[in-house]
Amino acid sequence: MAHLPDHYLEILKDTCEKYGDLIVTSKGDPTSSESLKTLRNTLRELKEECEIKEKDLKKLRRMQTLHNYKELSKFQFKKNIIPDDVVVKGEIKRFFIKKDNKLIQICSINPETGLYVLTHEGGKLLGKVNWVEVNFKVKKGALFPPGFEDCDENISVRDEVVIIYEDEVIGVGRAILNGSEMKRAKKGMLVNVRHVGSS
Repeated sequence: MAHLPDHYLEILKDTCEKYGDLIVTSKGDPTSSESLKTLRNTLRELKEECEIKEKDLKKLRRMQTLHNYKELSKFQFKKNIIPDDVVVKGEIKRFFIKKDNKLIQICSINPETGLYVLTHEGGKLLGKVNWVEVNFKVKKGALFPPGFEDCDENISVRDEVVIIYEDEVIGVGRAILNGSEMKRAKKGMLVNVRHVGSS
């Protein structure tokens, strides 16, 4: 954009031809009322265009970020648990859904591994994936073989797992053993139970 006297505009012609169009806001005297009015109007229009572009960029950035979160869920769980209207907060990313006009956390991202860490609500969204079935209502802490019924054989050590009792997700935790080891175990800790339902 150029707001200059005519003789300076002549000098800029070569530059314009080399680098592209030039917006000229002056007409003769750049300090005249007409030139200053043109300058104000042009600046206003450019500002509005930039604001529109910035809104579009923010929308595109959110869409791309949301896509990445969903792909991470598919990679980790073979299933997407991240809804389109998810609310993400904090430097250490925490993910919330709206439920009964409240924000309920479903998971966070472990900054060391870059993978999701589930809450009980996140486990309910995941459903019967990486599941460990128990024969009692577990509490936060350790799950040992006496309370174990069955599990998904595809579970790996340190995987996020959902705890299932009577066909209901009652908690989530982290696997200490892999699936086949859990099935054979007679002693020792199987799962570190991190979250359980309030009921």
